[in-house]
Order: sequence, then C-alpha cells, then structure tokens
Amino acid sequence: MPENKRDKLLGRYFAGRKEPNPTSAGIEADAVAAGDRSRKLMASFR
Repeated sequence: MPENKRDKLLGRYFAGRKEPNPTSAGIEADAVAAGDRSRKLMASFR
C-alpha cells in the first residue's frame, strides 16, 4: 500500500476518534494532522 494512502487511512481513523470537524476540509485537515502525528510516532519506534 502506498505510504500516502496508508497515512490517509490512519489519519481518517485517528481523526474520527476525536470530535470530528463537520466540514470535509476540516476532516481532511484533521486526517493530515493525525497522519503526521502517527508518522512521528512510528518514526520514534524505529
């Protein structure tokens, strides 16, 4: 699975766990932010 697709899925999963932003742009931004956080988290385990 391409890295960015996986990040988007992870991001969407994490974004869905907190209070979701009702606009799709907000959801996308949440997904990007969450993907960023998960990437940093995974990098810390390497």
